[in-house]
Amino acid sequence: MRPLKLIMSAFGPYAGSTEVDFTSLGERGLYLITGDTGAGKTTIFDAITFALYGEASGEIREASMLRSNYADEKTPTFVELSFVLGGKEYRVRRNPEYNRPKARGEGFTLQKSDAELTLPDGKIITRQKDVNQQIVEILGIDRSQFTRIAMIAQGDFRKLLFASTEERKKIFQKLFHTHLYQSLQEELKQASGQLRKEFERASASTDQYVEGILCGEEDPLFDMVLQAREHQIPVAKIAELLKQLIDSDRMSESGLERQEKDLSEKISSSDKTLTVAAEQKKQKASLASAKAQQQHEIDRASACQEALKKAKLQQPKIEELTQKAADLKAQILEYERLDELISEVTEVSRKTSDNQRDLKYKSEKLESLQITLQAQKQELGSLQDAGEQEAKLTAQRDKMQQRVEDLDGLQMELAHLHQIDKKLSKAQQEYRAIQETAEKSQDSYNHMRKAYLDEQAGILAQDLIDGQACPVCGATHHPHPANISTEAPTKEQLEQAEELADQSAKKAGDASRKAGELRGRLEGQEQLVMKMASELLGDGCYDSMDTGLAVGNDSEEIAGSGICAASDSNIQEMLEARQQEIKAALEALQEELKETAKRRKRRDELGLQIPETETKIGQTEAALQELKAAEASLTARQEAAEKQRDVLQEKLAYPDKSEAEAAIRNLVKEQKALADDIAGAEEACHESEKTLAALEATIAEAQRQLAEHDDVDFESEEKRRKSLADEMQVISSRRQEIHVRVAANQTTLEKIQERQAQLEEVETRWRWVKALADTAGGTLAGKEKIMLETYVQMAYFDRIIARANVRFLVMSGGQYELKRRREAENNRSQSGLELDVVDHYNGSQRSVKTLSGGESFKASLSLALGLSDEIQASAGGIRLDTMFVDEGFGSLDEESLQQAMESLAGLADGNRLVGIISHVPELKQRIEKQILVRKDRSGGSFVEVRGE
Repeated sequence: MRPLKLIMSAFGPYAGSTEVDFTSLGERGLYLITGDTGAGKTTIFDAITFALYGEASGEIREASMLRSNYADEKTPTFVELSFVLGGKEYRVRRNPEYNRPKARGEGFTLQKSDAELTLPDGKIITRQKDVNQQIVEILGIDRSQFTRIAMIAQGDFRKLLFASTEERKKIFQKLFHTHLYQSLQEELKQASGQLRKEFERASASTDQYVEGILCGEEDPLFDMVLQAREHQIPVAKIAELLKQLIDSDRMSESGLERQEKDLSEKISSSDKTLTVAAEQKKQKASLASAKAQQQHEIDRASACQEALKKAKLQQPKIEELTQKAADLKAQILEYERLDELISEVTEVSRKTSDNQRDLKYKSEKLESLQITLQAQKQELGSLQDAGEQEAKLTAQRDKMQQRVEDLDGLQMELAHLHQIDKKLSKAQQEYRAIQETAEKSQDSYNHMRKAYLDEQAGILAQDLIDGQACPVCGATHHPHPANISTEAPTKEQLEQAEELADQSAKKAGDASRKAGELRGRLEGQEQLVMKMASELLGDGCYDSMDTGLAVGNDSEEIAGSGICAASDSNIQEMLEARQQEIKAALEALQEELKETAKRRKRRDELGLQIPETETKIGQTEAALQELKAAEASLTARQEAAEKQRDVLQEKLAYPDKSEAEAAIRNLVKEQKALADDIAGAEEACHESEKTLAALEATIAEAQRQLAEHDDVDFESEEKRRKSLADEMQVISSRRQEIHVRVAANQTTLEKIQERQAQLEEVETRWRWVKALADTAGGTLAGKEKIMLETYVQMAYFDRIIARANVRFLVMSGGQYELKRRREAENNRSQSGLELDVVDHYNGSQRSVKTLSGGESFKASLSLALGLSDEIQASAGGIRLDTMFVDEGFGSLDEESLQQAMESLAGLADGNRLVGIISHVPELKQRIEKQILVRKDRSGGSFVEVRGE
């Protein structure tokens, strides 16, 4: 990759747009970047790095800090780099994030960072992420690798020269991406830790199972179990101990099972005996109870017979009640008729009351309507003239409104008269000004014409000779010939003055005509106003009019304004007074008209209301006649219904049907109660007989069963049964305890055997992975502290040293050679990347820290160049055809400087262009191609390229 052109705008110390044309430096060789301190020499490399990767080359410069402090607010900040790679040209442009003025309005807005990459085929990539990815793919290296390859900075590589293993490890990890090996180290370390935890968990689980071994204190093996819990017995021996415990418990369990079986048979026999004894006890109790109940039932049967006999004595009463109920049921139809008559009397009475109320209401309404009709007729008589009066007032109002409109028209015409008067005054002023200008133009023309004619005479006088005739007058003697004036106008000037005078005269004529037209309009408007004022205000306005005209005739210039000035105030006062007078009269007339309209409206309403009232009176009178006829009919109906009601009430025992039905229900209820008493007594006697028969059968059966078996001592047998059960419970509990212990110990045995195999497997894997992790992590006891990543970096370092020594031997005149230290200073810290120097003059090997300042620079430069070569080789053999070397030459003597220059010149062999950033004066004399960077006193820096 070789840069072609770099453009920096408002970037770093460069205030404006600065262009660096690398093509003028050629395609190979050395060139010098020199200039004032702080002018921006290193900024050129920063700009290249920013254009490619969006970041500056240094670690302390952020992209947002790259905008120039010297730049104008409107100058955009960007970097554009054109470069060639593999014969193809690329162009990349970037701008950092910065504040710029708003396109509209005041203040600033944030300009977002952006990037654009133009490929050789013309394709443009715009997104920053895509541009970054494409640049890395094109160059084959990232930013950190590029800055190590393309920029040899003394400060950075002195750090690399004197760095410790840990410091070099971080540098190489970033440049050669050896973090993969570090990741492998971490994964092995984590795997070892996880396996260790798994082994500890498995061991803890096994200990838990050992704690769970069950064994009685009386067991001969109990002491061995305690030893196992205290980890005094190996896992394999614990399994054998468990087997012995299980076998012993199983033998004990078998003996107890036999004892359980024998006791079970004895308990079963005792249970049968107790069953017979319990049945006998139950039968005896049942027999005694049945006999006692039998006597009770005999007494109850006797009482039932007595109650039945007493109940049957009520049979005649039942028949009497039944007959009464039947008689009442036969009269139900007559009770229903009685209810109907009662309802009819009530209904007719209600209707009679309603009819009487309506009669009263209608009578009162008729009287009210008659009074209303009389009042309406009287009011109508008083309103008969309302329509005629309204028409008269309306005509008066219309006439007054027309008068108001006429006065408003006079007001408008008077205002129009004032406008024309103002225009006339203005036109007259304009005329006077234009006339004055025209007179001055004419005077000027006359003066110039005279001067011009005089000048013509002077011209003729030049050729006059005494004795010869004048071509104008013919005289031969010329005592006073005309002289030529130096101020005489030319013919063109005279013609221009004449044209100006004509134009001014024309403008004066136009202004005069305009004023005359306005004066005519004013006189016409005055006549119109006088006529309207005479008609509307009366003849009194003529005096003021005449006065105005008389004044106006005194001077032609003020003729237009005379009438306005003299009569305006008087006419305006009369006009306003007349308007106020008419408006006041109109308002009073409007109020009177409103009242008249209300009277007329009321008259029309009464004309409609009186017929309606008369109709309502007729309707009310007809309704009264109907109500009186209905009242007579209702009275007759009520008297007939009351008579029939009274006849039935005297005949029937109860006042209405509901009380008769209630009496029937009471008779039936009483009859049923007596019948139920007889039936209940009969049922009780029947049940008592059945109960006595059942008790006799029960007594006979109990006596038969008791006779079949001998008597058994129930209490004695029950005590024996309890003793057998207690013994059985003790043996069963003991057997169950042993059974549970056997099952638990069997499970524990299986778990311990399972964990034993797992524990051995986990321990084997853990110790194997731990050894691998310790080896990769450089933590093996008694060994060199070299990690796997460091080991890989050692290989890179050896190749870097080999490449560096090619130049270091040349620059040191064959005295020095770099060498990686093979032995660690101690086995406690990380080692493998320490650097020594071999002095071939005395055959010694010592630390590079013992080198002098100039020797250190040579070693640093050699190491930097070796690192650059190795990075390019490890990145796939890429080649950067440009390089920058920053400072450090000031510490070299003449011979060392020559050796360094020869080494750098070797770098420039082929197609590589090497730029040296330095202040050293000797380099300015040695290197012809230069980029000069200078500060501008007005602010900012500028660049001058001195090429081939």
